[in-house]
Amino acid sequence: MGIACSYVVNGTIIVKQQYTQSSYNEELSSWYAEIKAIIFALTFFEKHRGGAAKIIIYTDLIDIEKLLGDDPFFKKNVHLKEVRKEMKQLYQIQKSVFGDNLQVLYLPPDKRKFNPFHRSAHNAARSMIR
Repeated sequence: MGIACSYVVNGTIIVKQQYTQSSYNEELSSWYAEIKAIIFALTFFEKHRGGAAKIIIYTDLIDIEKLLGDDPFFKKNVHLKEVRKEMKQLYQIQKSVFGDNLQVLYLPPDKRKFNPFHRSAHNAARSMIR
């Protein structure tokens, strides 16, 4: 599976991608891949933030607030539970350092359409699996 993110800092776009092996192959693999991409972004944003005070990570996941919250979400799927737990732990660690200057937000479809940053991340992720 390919995962990627686009960092936009001071008018510069940096696209980073990574190939990730996973035994997870169910119909919810887009959820899994998107959560892995958020983990990727949370892991490496400090390296590319260029001194920016505010860090916003945008995602396709409409339920991102629930996923980062405490309520149960994936009740039966062990793989999604595990990757969600990993994302939440990393987010909480980064949030303890950056506070309100770090956000993970849903990017609605009307903001994704013709969005070069969104498109560059998706294209980079796809290029990893070709």
